[in-house]
Amino acid sequence: MPPRHCSLFSPSRALRQVFLAHLETTPMARAAASAATPFLSPRLLFSTSSRQLRVMGPKPTKPKPQNKFNRLPSDNAIPYKWVRVAEPGVVGLPLDPDSSAALSAPQRTSELLRSLNRQKYSLVLVNVPAARPSPDEGEDGEGNEALTLGSMTEGDVAARGAKERLPICRIIDKQAHAAAAADKAKAARTKELKRKEMELNWAIAPNDLAYKLRQLRDFLAKGKRVELMLAKKRHGRAATRDEGDELLAKLREAAEEAGGKEVKIEGRFPGVVRVVFEGP
Repeated sequence: MPPRHCSLFSPSRALRQVFLAHLETTPMARAAASAATPFLSPRLLFSTSSRQLRVMGPKPTKPKPQNKFNRLPSDNAIPYKWVRVAEPGVVGLPLDPDSSAALSAPQRTSELLRSLNRQKYSLVLVNVPAARPSPDEGEDGEGNEALTLGSMTEGDVAARGAKERLPICRIIDKQAHAAAAADKAKAARTKELKRKEMELNWAIAPNDLAYKLRQLRDFLAKGKRVELMLAKKRHGRAATRDEGDELLAKLREAAEEAGGKEVKIEGRFPGVVRVVFEGP
């Protein structure tokens, strides 16, 4: 028995051959047939277009701000062979490279790193001297002393003296530094939580004003810092000078009742006025 050849049968294709074959004789008929063809052609389960779908990945996250020391070269990443170390009592940054106060004598970076307990301490580069012309190139030369320092020998350092403009490093206690950074971040979060903002209209209604005054007293009683912004409501009624003075007087009275005090005021009526109160 000869094998049967299976052919795909499409009802829409058969209908097109039966009903539209005679319409292809005139231009108007061909236009009508081409308009009707999409409705009679079988739908494809996939697209043959060369257009590719763009995969939407997750939005890039904003990098968290890093600590100042974390952005500076440290340990083996320091590109200089010779450095000077700031004494522990020196806090200010950046240090003056021209000053020898509270700075060690020039030291080899490699020897300094070998002498450190690297698990507990870290050597951090805190100051690089500004580039200045070399003597051979004159004032208009392009010599970069910060780069030539990397290839200096011990004899060069001794010849140029202890006051040479060398990079300055600081020895950081890793654990203490991490704890200080955590305390600073916590203090910043606490300060932000203690700060409140309120907006009032110069022509505020009595009921709304009573609610705002209660909020102000509650915030100040909890020791928060309240920043008030007084302004004219858009498309609203313009307040008179007497109404503005009365509103400020009521705000100051409510703050005084809660034990708060006015620490700052900016602006003039009838424009935007910012008043800052702090709780006890």
